[in-house]
Amino acid sequence: MFFRRGRIAWLALILVLWTATGATAATLDPKIINQGDVDLIQIQTNLVNYQFSTRGAVLESAFIYFNTFNTAPNELVPDVNTEPDTMFRTFEFPGAMNFPFQLNLDDEDSVYEFSIERETDDLIELKFTRVVDQLEITKRYVVFNDPYYRVQFRLSLKNLGDAGLTLDDGYTLTLTSGLASVKDAKEVYLVNGKSTQTLPAPPYAFGGVGFLGQGLAIFLKNETSASDANATIMPWAGVNARQQKLLGAKVDKIELGPGQAADYQYLLYAGRWKYVLMDESGLGEVAGNGPFSQLLVWTIVGLNWLFGVTGNYGWAIILFTIITRILFFPLLRQQFHSMAKMREVQPKIMKLRERYPGLGELRKTHKDLDAAEMQARARENREKLNKKMMELYQREGVNPLGGCLPSLLQMPFLILLWRTILYSAEAIHYSPGFMWLNDLSQPDPLYILVVITAGVMMLQTKLTPQMSTGGQNQMLMMWIMPVFMAIFLRDFPAGLWLYYFLTTVIQVLQQMIINWEIDQKKPVTVGAVAGGDAEVLVDDEGT
Repeated sequence: MFFRRGRIAWLALILVLWTATGATAATLDPKIINQGDVDLIQIQTNLVNYQFSTRGAVLESAFIYFNTFNTAPNELVPDVNTEPDTMFRTFEFPGAMNFPFQLNLDDEDSVYEFSIERETDDLIELKFTRVVDQLEITKRYVVFNDPYYRVQFRLSLKNLGDAGLTLDDGYTLTLTSGLASVKDAKEVYLVNGKSTQTLPAPPYAFGGVGFLGQGLAIFLKNETSASDANATIMPWAGVNARQQKLLGAKVDKIELGPGQAADYQYLLYAGRWKYVLMDESGLGEVAGNGPFSQLLVWTIVGLNWLFGVTGNYGWAIILFTIITRILFFPLLRQQFHSMAKMREVQPKIMKLRERYPGLGELRKTHKDLDAAEMQARARENREKLNKKMMELYQREGVNPLGGCLPSLLQMPFLILLWRTILYSAEAIHYSPGFMWLNDLSQPDPLYILVVITAGVMMLQTKLTPQMSTGGQNQMLMMWIMPVFMAIFLRDFPAGLWLYYFLTTVIQVLQQMIINWEIDQKKPVTVGAVAGGDAEVLVDDEGT
């Protein structure tokens, strides 16, 4: 019987295990837009569209166009407006903007020579060069096509003259004045390996500076070797023409011999404020990591390990779900056995309730009693009913919390697993597709998973033991819930629906096994119940 009833669920599970994969990775083909003497270079990864300019060799825009459930496209550079469909930029203060990587050693309107040094599927390197007197300024940007929102920046200052060159004021390198569309973004510094919002008295090891707010982060990390005499990098703060505070980095004094160069390296993180992503760039301290986040990290590490084994997040989610359902099976088994026992003692509980009616029933059946006497009788009945029910539970070996406690214990872990898949959206976005789903981080375009998951949830409702009390309203809610979820959560990422579908299918199969176990015990249990009715209904006073 159990195996016949399980055929449909098994076929559904086999259908999910069929997979056809296709890579979703984008190539980093630069788009060069000529505007007279100035070239704009747009580079689009799977997550971000960057715009660089030969005017000042700066990063004019970092627009996160990738978004999934509960996120939206975001421009990170203040006072820049980006049209999502065309990637056309407009600026709030033309001619008076403060862009990332502005350098004070040259006029902001100076135009640099530009070239593409390296170009692969994984990265692209841009080189900007300009000579000011005897100083050659070279800016190099390496844009990585990975889930980690990072751009490497290298600055080289070379003395082309025959005599020594001293820059008494060193240089200042601008980050930004905050985060676009984020009011009062939080200033954060990385000092001595720790995150802080206030700078200590020097000396200290400066690790970087940036802004955090509303799930977004822009941070300039110092990666320059401290062994260079010209490489004492410190935080810098300034004010622009609009009295906005600017943050960045500075070097106070630079001395270059003939033909000598000083090299500086930074890493720009411009993306979602997520610990796992920022930690990949050494910015875990900046992102922060509470107890729940640490659990989340460990779970993500497990999911990513399965991805490393299978090469596909679809398969990783399948294995992830199977493992978690196996781990939770003892709790599920305890829950359903407890619910079955509760269902068996329901007739006895109903008879006890009839024997010891509450205030509402007394008002219907004992209209001759005055209000005070009725209140006293109801209170006495309630005490006797509670005592008799506890005796019944002990005699029958039933735990009244046994049906809900396992579910409550599972709930934090289920939320954790749910958040794990949602939190891994960038990594999933970069992975191959699964079945008809090109991207598991996006909604199912055909809503196939949504529909079949709702159907399996209804089958689960049918198989779930129901109490004889609590009745029609509870049953109606359990049947409506799948429809409600399918309608209002249909745009959840497909990876979440795949996880929930598999969870429900496996749980249905486990319920069938448990129901089969319960059915095998029924002949013995029924006899025991029949013999105990009379004993239950006799109270201490013999009434």
